[in-house]
Amino acid sequence: PYGLESCGRLVRPLARRGVEIWSGLARGVDQAAHLAALEAEGRTCAVLGAGLLRPYPAGSEALIRRIAERGTALSEYPPTFHARRHFFPRRNALLAAIARDVLVVQAAERSGSLLTAWMALELGGTVLAVPDRIDEPLARGVLELLREGAVPVGSAADIAESLG
Repeated sequence: PYGLESCGRLVRPLARRGVEIWSGLARGVDQAAHLAALEAEGRTCAVLGAGLLRPYPAGSEALIRRIAERGTALSEYPPTFHARRHFFPRRNALLAAIARDVLVVQAAERSGSLLTAWMALELGGTVLAVPDRIDEPLARGVLELLREGAVPVGSAADIAESLG
């Protein structure tokens, strides 16, 4: 709940300011980011780890349609390709290359969010991270990013200031 609430609180004001919100459509914070951008009548773009006609996670078809109305839904895979485990690191690399600057709201020690963040850093992007409780398993990856120099943020204003 903390991650979902924090995501909405950070993304809505950015989307209202015209910041394009990119994410990977995964359940949890990814979908929360897309929904927050849509609620703010902003532009959001989803990079899928499957074909556009076989979206993953299952049940996300309505959200993809909403995203396509206000932004973009894209995939590097043929439309009927089902999700495969090895597609997701490629999706994360594509996200890092397109968005360049990455906000990590929550991340386990081994997660796609961390992979995207490290790739963004390699490409010269900025990684921002939302601090969380130290006893929270989904905070361990964020703590690692903060140790490595990610910019700590607690508000949309912090993000806007960091990214200029």
